[in-house]
Amino acid sequence: MTASDWCDLGLEHIVEPELLERARPSFDRNDDFDFSVFGQTFGFVVARSVWTHASKPQIERMLDGFKTTGRQGAVFLASYLPASTVHEILRRPLAQATNELRRALPSMRRAIPGRWDRPDHRGGWSSPVIGHSREWLHAACTSRGLKLRELDYGVMNGQVWLRVDHPLQAT
Repeated sequence: MTASDWCDLGLEHIVEPELLERARPSFDRNDDFDFSVFGQTFGFVVARSVWTHASKPQIERMLDGFKTTGRQGAVFLASYLPASTVHEILRRPLAQATNELRRALPSMRRAIPGRWDRPDHRGGWSSPVIGHSREWLHAACTSRGLKLRELDYGVMNGQVWLRVDHPLQAT
């Protein structure tokens, strides 16, 4: 599926029509994650379940676009699947890991089809679910002068919300 296909599915099944009418958000379906297509700066970006399918270079392009086109103090919310989710379970004692995997994987695979053996993906756009390490995401943000923090509540299917803050202008 392309980014455009995923966007259409999200608009059809997740975003309520009343919200679209009230907030009048802007959407673009370019696979390059080029934020400049809007021709303006912005204060808020949401990428729900995008980073669970994006490669590291694509996430870097999104962060670069956010740094360039976001207003001072802008916020970027992104959900992601930690690379260690399944691998942490596998490091536990065999009996415990077997029981946890037996309980968790069937529902995870039904909810989000795809491969679960890609701990820290570096390739292109991926239909299967992929994970990224917190360390890599933190370094990618820090190198751009952006601040990253993990929020206390999850999204679904093991995903976690991250908040990336655009730096405030120095006084």
